[in-house]
Amino acid sequence: MPKAPKVKVSKKPKPIHPNSRKALQLQSKEAHKDRVGRQKSKTTKGLQLLNTQLLWFQKQLEGDEVEKVYTNDDVCDLIETYLSRFDDELEEIEIANKLKGRKSRPHAAREDAIRITMERERALFEGPGFEAPDLTHPKGLIAFREWNCKVDQIQNIKMIKFRRKAGEASSSMMTE
Repeated sequence: MPKAPKVKVSKKPKPIHPNSRKALQLQSKEAHKDRVGRQKSKTTKGLQLLNTQLLWFQKQLEGDEVEKVYTNDDVCDLIETYLSRFDDELEEIEIANKLKGRKSRPHAAREDAIRITMERERALFEGPGFEAPDLTHPKGLIAFREWNCKVDQIQNIKMIKFRRKAGEASSSMMTE
């Protein structure tokens, strides 16, 4: 006569002791997931900021000749225009603050964010260098014009750091 199959009785999982090896392993896994998630979001945010910057530069090139190669001074002038992109919005905020007649500033958060961004970008341009697409070489310019505005294609664009001092440029490849 065949034996009857054993019936598996479901056991409740035992609680894990907080000082056990298993608890340490679980804590380590959770810490790793948290670290990876933070790094991923930081990288994504940086790439999105770079994407918006590159989109601005690409829009500025739309009306120009296709074969035109820019000089360092031309790119520095483009960067100056980029750095002053918030001037109109700051003027509107100032006008709105004056019209209200209040002592407080209703648009303080946006104004502060704009000022901090402008100061940081200007300090980069005057100091170590502002990273912009390479428009001084035909290959870099062609690659930038053919860029399809997707974040995953940003690594194909060669970036150069430009400084304000006499329009000098120092080359550095984008490695993200």
